[in-house]
Amino acid sequence: MENRMHRTEIQIYVSPFLIVIFLLMSIFSYAQQIIAKQMPFLEQLPSNEVIDLHQDQNGFIWLGTKNGLGRYDGYQLQTFKSDFNQPHLLTDDFIWCFAEDDNCLLVGTRQGVNLVDKSNYQIRPFPDTEIQNTWINFMLVDSRKELWICTRNQVSHYNSDYSLKKRYGNLIPAVPNNGINSIYEDHFGNIWVCTWGGGLYKYLKNTDTFMSFPTLGVNNNPFKIFQDRDDQYWILTWGDGIYRFHPDATEDKMYTHQEIFNEKLHLPETAFFSVVQDDVYGYIWVFGYHELYAFKVVDGHLEKSGPQLVYVRL
Repeated sequence: MENRMHRTEIQIYVSPFLIVIFLLMSIFSYAQQIIAKQMPFLEQLPSNEVIDLHQDQNGFIWLGTKNGLGRYDGYQLQTFKSDFNQPHLLTDDFIWCFAEDDNCLLVGTRQGVNLVDKSNYQIRPFPDTEIQNTWINFMLVDSRKELWICTRNQVSHYNSDYSLKKRYGNLIPAVPNNGINSIYEDHFGNIWVCTWGGGLYKYLKNTDTFMSFPTLGVNNNPFKIFQDRDDQYWILTWGDGIYRFHPDATEDKMYTHQEIFNEKLHLPETAFFSVVQDDVYGYIWVFGYHELYAFKVVDGHLEKSGPQLVYVRL
């Protein structure tokens, strides 16, 4: 498979796994057996391709699909999409990503951002018109209630009232296939940006700039950065596997590669895109292109763990 495949193809290919990774947050466990149950409303979704999902502060589940937005309250599914009666309900029905602040759910699409008022579910477009015709790659509301919106190769930083603070244009070279994969806030309030083909960046608050880090692997393509509950950093890449990241180390000791072998394919697993740590056993769950992995951290390295995952179709 081509490592530099378009990011859209990656997200659509892996979208069914997002349902499973959400279910792992609400697991039933007995004797290290984890049971994942299919959500009961999948056939009611506006599309069978789920691109992203989000559980809001009230516990509701929001699902972004290729053809509209779904909200599940534990009993029924409510959908939001533009149609003949409401042709401009959303700026675009292709939902790509979510973020949330105290008042609104932010819905990123191929055509800008929509604000869903959580008190009455009224929808309005984001006030910054410069990004309203732009594909939104990723969004983050940080611990200071400030908003970060990533488009193809630029990051926009906003105050909590959505007024623009600064736009960091051309964070990475605007060449084919380059783009921003994700933005992340760690436990210490640091902001990190992972880019497609452009490497890893850290926001420096004292200079209001982004600092780049040394090349990672062959492709320099970090997809997600993650800090576990012991404050250890891990970088998931598309094409070079997983690395333990030591941000304060010298360049030659900054990245420690983790050997992840796919026993079914008899090949190393090199492409990863999603990670979460559960609150029950502390497993680090990672989705690769071919398989779901559960890891424990042993002496600073990832080791495959032993829970048996059972999928139950209701």
